[in-house]
Amino acid sequence: MGILSGPAGEWIGFSRRERRSSLMLLGIIAAVFLLRYAFPADRLTVEELEIAESFMAGQTNESYALTGNEHKLAAMSDSESAGRRYEPVTRLKYQDRRQQLELNAADSSVLESLPLIGPVLAARTVKYRDLLGGFCTVEQLREVYGLSEETFLVVRDLVTADTALIRKLDINTATYGQLIRHPYLERADVLAILKYRELSGSLGSVGDISGNRLVDSARLNKLGPYLLFKK
Repeated sequence: MGILSGPAGEWIGFSRRERRSSLMLLGIIAAVFLLRYAFPADRLTVEELEIAESFMAGQTNESYALTGNEHKLAAMSDSESAGRRYEPVTRLKYQDRRQQLELNAADSSVLESLPLIGPVLAARTVKYRDLLGGFCTVEQLREVYGLSEETFLVVRDLVTADTALIRKLDINTATYGQLIRHPYLERADVLAILKYRELSGSLGSVGDISGNRLVDSARLNKLGPYLLFKK
């Protein structure tokens, strides 16, 4: 039996198994492109993303890397979609759209789940938080030793600070050792507070500290939320 010449002849020249394999391959490619249009990565929830990814992996036998907390998925449409591209994203970003990490309740292992936060930086953050009595604002992360501005800009939208969890310092009963440990108090401040308590009795408010110039005004503004005035 002769083989036809031209494109049709070339196709007929394939064996039955080769033609069947070629058709199956074309079908798989079409299914992948249709799936990517039907399930855009930037609109999927974590659960939907995993389902879609599993389906795509099963159809194309491709694998997507899962390393630590990072689950990267890159998808790109064809040239007719004006160059629209979905860049690699992390699983953490999808999760944090629904719930932020609470700084005052997280231990160091939880803090390590944040991008750019390793074991050393997580431990320093916890230590500084304990010295403060808790974070009043996310901005205070800038004060953690070794935490760069670049890292802060990455994590600031992923965390929150619950002021109800702050541990306050009783300014009228705290000892020298307790007062000097606070990051916002210097030795001169502590001595001035103790001297005032000795001579004038208890302090009633932040205004008493400010009015008697016991603490620098800039540091007092940051210290205020941590003070408790019991008589």
